Amino acid sequence: MPTTACHRPALRAFGAPAPLSEWIRAGAFALPLVATACGSSGSDDRASAGTDSGSGLLTLTTSGSGSEGTGGSSSGGGGSSGSSATTAPGSTSNATATGSGSTSMTTTASTSATSGIRFDIPQDPTSATAASDTDAEECGGLRASIRDFREDHPDFEAFSGDDATVGLVEAMLGADRKPVHAAAGPTSQTTGPDNFNQWYRDVAGVNQRFEVELPLTETAPGVFTYDNQFFFPVGNAEGWGSEGNLDTNNAERNFHFTTEIHLEFTYQTGQVFTFTGDDDLWMFIDDRLVIDLGGLHPARSRTVNLDTLGLTDGQSYPMDIFHAERRTNASTFRVDTNIECFMPGPVG
Repeated sequence: MPTTACHRPALRAFGAPAPLSEWIRAGAFALPLVATACGSSGSDDRASAGTDSGSGLLTLTTSGSGSEGTGGSSSGGGGSSGSSATTAPGSTSNATATGSGSTSMTTTASTSATSGIRFDIPQDPTSATAASDTDAEECGGLRASIRDFREDHPDFEAFSGDDATVGLVEAMLGADRKPVHAAAGPTSQTTGPDNFNQWYRDVAGVNQRFEVELPLTETAPGVFTYDNQFFFPVGNAEGWGSEGNLDTNNAERNFHFTTEIHLEFTYQTGQVFTFTGDDDLWMFIDDRLVIDLGGLHPARSRTVNLDTLGLTDGQSYPMDIFHAERRTNASTFRVDTNIECFMPGPVG
């Protein structure tokens, strides 16, 4: 099983990538199994691999069926099949992967008293696919702020659903680069703007913030993926803790968190971006909402073709991603894109 550097490899190391059309077969393709080895030490080693069913680059699909949160459980896509081996404080789980399209990832984690868990992704200087020093400094994975909440927050463990609920946030990003709750009062999936405004802002006594990096791995020529079918970036003893919650394998997990990512990229014709996961996911490009997967639901997939957004070739644009994991018992997060370089974007 090949091992690649965790940092986004430079495309020139592979030569000119094959056209994306060669990877599309009847609207989908299976990604080969690729492992990434990260770091040589750390207090928390995590590895996960998962199977993404029915979704691939350049597709607009849904994966799985069933309802997220009914009776505190998830069926269908919300409990995506995959394999995971996790060694963390008070948490161990194993599952069996089935099907194709699996991606394996290993990271090392360290804990800081000021910034929480930090996933450090050192680059292997001996790898044939390693980027240059300049690329390593400028391009990286998806740098995320994770905010951990208690399960008794009014917006967590309080709703359920079997598909995305669109229109929960406004179509334009707010002036502070946060999503804006569209309704003046409660909705079918939220208690209203006051509690929603806590999701992506630091609020003492309500949430605790941790900084992590989600590494992108080249899983096919010119295709970069982050795939975690057991997405629990905060450890069981970190933040507000697991509160006794269990995942689909009956392993203790720290649910109830949000994910905030601010990136910048240079647009080139032909770029696409696919997200697959649960629960809420909103993505903005150039401050405009381009993926709307709001509400409680099992894993769902959406793709945006950047050629349809009226962007200027060669110009840099902000990309802002907001995610929430609001109910047990599954948490999945997958990105597939042919955007080769991400840099930190404006935070607000």
